[in-house]
Amino acid sequence: MQGLVEQYKTKYEDEINLRTEREKKSVMIKKNVDENCLIATDLEAELESLTGEINFLKDMFEAEIHELQVQIKNTAALNKQKEQLEAAIAEAEERGG
Repeated sequence: MQGLVEQYKTKYEDEINLRTEREKKSVMIKKNVDENCLIATDLEAELESLTGEINFLKDMFEAEIHELQVQIKNTAALNKQKEQLEAAIAEAEERGG
């Protein structure tokens, strides 16, 4: 009978130790999950911020490109007008000269 009591006592203590160990692991897992959730939240906020910055820079660059294209067109028009004016002056000089 004493041997049977010792067996149950040992089994009970083993079960308590196993339960304690599993509870510790469970607490650690919950802690890791919480940390990972915070990290994910931070990364999502950073992603949103970077996406906003990319969109802003994209809009700025598109505006700059448009402005440069307008300047190129204006320069081309001025060059054409200059050529026409030079041709007119040369023609006037030929007539008058």
